[in-house]
Amino acid sequence: MSATSHVFWHTIGMNQAHMRRPQSDGAADMAVIARAKELLEVIVDATDRAPKKFRFTFSSRLQNLALDITECVFRANEVYVRHATDIVRYEERRSLQNRALTSVKLLSFIGALLFERNGLRASEYERILQLASACQRLLGGWIASDARRWSDGEGARHGA
Repeated sequence: MSATSHVFWHTIGMNQAHMRRPQSDGAADMAVIARAKELLEVIVDATDRAPKKFRFTFSSRLQNLALDITECVFRANEVYVRHATDIVRYEERRSLQNRALTSVKLLSFIGALLFERNGLRASEYERILQLASACQRLLGGWIASDARRWSDGEGARHGA
């Protein structure tokens, strides 16, 4: 983590102890937030070095997607679903998780385009793919975990 990002996350009070929610799996939620944050840092560093001709197209789009991923996982983690019957909150959380997942896939695709046009170094692209893959895997696990957790109340949700 760079000194600037450390100061930023510390300034807004974002340390690992503050990110835990009482209903969460803890480790899984923390891991996806940590990987999304790391992906954002790598994207910002890599795109700052990208050739000027890519800065206002691919680079800015990658940065925006990385910000979107970080924002969505953070917001999803903040949605507290009290009971299986709380369908509105559950679907809000699920929507944020799915938005983050879609953004990860799009970020990987745009990253590949930038790499193919020599806008990213091989090492940067490889790291981005590793982190994007980790985010995708963790988000999928988080979504599945939530689905298992709330499926017990499925009948109550739908009035059965």
